[in-house]
Amino acid sequence: DTIKVSAGFIEKIIPVIITVESSEAGFSLSFDIDENSYVVRPGSEMISTLKVNGLEGKIDLKFVIMDAAGRIIYEEREQVNVPGGIIIEKIMNVPPYLKEGGYIVGVIADYLGQIQIASQLFKVTQNPQQSMEETRQLEDNNWGWMLILVICGIALHAFMSKRMTKPLN
Repeated sequence: DTIKVSAGFIEKIIPVIITVESSEAGFSLSFDIDENSYVVRPGSEMISTLKVNGLEGKIDLKFVIMDAAGRIIYEEREQVNVPGGIIIEKIMNVPPYLKEGGYIVGVIADYLGQIQIASQLFKVTQNPQQSMEETRQLEDNNWGWMLILVICGIALHAFMSKRMTKPLN
């Protein structure tokens, strides 16, 4: 899903990942992709790190790649024995048939029916080096816009606070 933010003639679309987890999950899960895997070529390798803590026993893992609509395009399954906590470096091959665009990579962990999900956004392109530079520039530009939005919010709050404290005549 996405959130659309607009102000005047400027419009920004922000990708959002929403996950639902078991409320009784008795373990923790974190999943990060390597900084060089945020932008990849079709058919290349994607390196990620999975951390599981707080359980003893076998856990079922499903690694998935999804499109922006949440459809699973690729998946790998494995079962891992976790002696209290474990760190796994996972190397996935990005399918060669993926078109350029934004995707989601994630892991679904199932331990005795308790589910935890973690995911990250990544981009597939034919020219990852150029795309990485564009992504950095976009991130730099977004920080500027975020700062402008925060300043506008503070100014609006100050204006509304003054207006609300004026006596009514």
